[in-house]
Amino acid sequence: MPYEVDFTGFLSNTVAPRWMEILRVSLMDRHFPNVDNEIPEHLSVIAETQIKYLKPARYNDVIRGRAWLESVSYSRWVIAFRFDFHGDGLAMLQGRQVGVFIHPQTLMPVPIPAAIRQSLSHCEPT
Repeated sequence: MPYEVDFTGFLSNTVAPRWMEILRVSLMDRHFPNVDNEIPEHLSVIAETQIKYLKPARYNDVIRGRAWLESVSYSRWVIAFRFDFHGDGLAMLQGRQVGVFIHPQTLMPVPIPAAIRQSLSHCEPT
């Protein structure tokens, strides 16, 4: 979109975290859409975001993004991202988000709920 390009004519560095969040939410909605419908016993929060810009993108470039589950442990998960130039498949950027499940009152890490862990084991790329 035009507003995603900064004064240099290239994609603004503030856009990648938003794109990653869109893909992460889509991945989560597909695999456990009802996780926070009631009063949550656990919350999923982002603890870390890593972005590696590989090639600059301009306004007319068509970019394709993918997200997939990289790993899951006791209370933490890692989602990996890759954004490619459509057509030649060259990577524009790569990223990762580390998330953790926490208790809503204590804000301490809690185990990933069994239903979510089961769903994550069958998680397909977005």
